[in-house]
Amino acid sequence: MHAQPLNTTDPNDLIHSENAIIEALRQSIRCVLRLFGGRVHMRAFMEVVKQEAVREAQRQLQQQQPKRKIKRSELNMKLGLDSRVISRIQNEPDDIPRRDICPEAALLARWARDPSYHNTVNDEPMVLSMYGASYSFSGLVSQYFGRGVSAPMVAKRLASQGCVYINPKGWIQLKKPDWVWIEKDESRLLQEACCALNAHTNTLIHNMQAAKNGEDKWLDRRLHSLRVPPENAQEARKLINSKLIEQKNELSALMAELEDQSGSTTIMGAGYYYWEEESKPD
Repeated sequence: MHAQPLNTTDPNDLIHSENAIIEALRQSIRCVLRLFGGRVHMRAFMEVVKQEAVREAQRQLQQQQPKRKIKRSELNMKLGLDSRVISRIQNEPDDIPRRDICPEAALLARWARDPSYHNTVNDEPMVLSMYGASYSFSGLVSQYFGRGVSAPMVAKRLASQGCVYINPKGWIQLKKPDWVWIEKDESRLLQEACCALNAHTNTLIHNMQAAKNGEDKWLDRRLHSLRVPPENAQEARKLINSKLIEQKNELSALMAELEDQSGSTTIMGAGYYYWEEESKPD
């Protein structure tokens, strides 16, 4: 019996593919961090990544074999997550503790609501010393931030939003127990940004699979100019946005004509956006 020769791939091609995947992943994560960095603590961020990774892997495997129950070991192999982590995510609610989302908000809430941190005379939150064996500000910081973050650093951060007052002797007074994670307008814009990212991702995934499936690609084009002088930038923005609005209105009218809700429907859409980035020196 003769062994069949191995079909090997050039190692340089493998290295190139691996580097391309990691670089694409870095760029994608950078986009998400630009939207959410500083708004959500890394503990919560990583937990959401794990939760959604399990959901997406389950969806993909189920799509491949709709009538079969997906085994946990298959998710383990696909994701590289410990089976115990997968089991926890599948069996527990998605709720993430406030202390993991935003430790600043959790610290202020504890200070404002926990009777043990209140003055026994008037039941108001106590003025806390920066350091101390019990009921000190540093004690709260260690509970919610852990090691590596100092009490004065957190106090200054809270004071920057008017949540606390630091008197010259180092005592900390609670002034406002509500930490503003995100403004109302920012919340709406974030939701719109995430909808746009999701829609564009659907287009990219379709186009990546189109060649394999013998389907037509969906339109995905970005036009840009690298040589707009600064003195012309404002006028260029107005002209480009005006053209985009004109095209958007035309397409909206066309989509209204195409709509028919008498039976099952397919959700279709098209996106318009204007963007800028800092030019790199020659």
